[in-house]
Amino acid sequence: MDTIWQYSIRTLLGFIVLLLLTRILGKKQLSQMTFFTYITGIALGNIAGEMVVNKEIKVVAGITAMTIWALLTIMIEQLSLKSPMIRVLLDGEPAIVIKKGSAATCSRAFVSSNRAYCRWQNRKKEFKGTAIKSRVA
Repeated sequence: MDTIWQYSIRTLLGFIVLLLLTRILGKKQLSQMTFFTYITGIALGNIAGEMVVNKEIKVVAGITAMTIWALLTIMIEQLSLKSPMIRVLLDGEPAIVIKKGSAATCSRAFVSSNRAYCRWQNRKKEFKGTAIKSRVA
């Protein structure tokens, strides 16, 4: 019975700290999340989960680790606001989809969901006017 109370208290403390830290880090919609913020959320959840499940990790150590991780995240986000080089390193280069009022060509727009479609369009342009031989296996 003693372990049930220990796990309950650890879970409650982990949940409260995780909730507070995510509030401090800021609310973001899934579409607004960068790869960096996504990884940060996963890491914080992993630290909280380890703190709850692993009895060898003290609660204070887990809370300290989550707090340090959140502070590092805030510092890196502030640096990325100030430095374009760090922003590109963390978030990558933006893909230009619309340029001067018209859609960019497929060869320039590297949007991940449209990458296969763009390759298909480019191949279609290459083979236009030529006979395509099909292989039968």
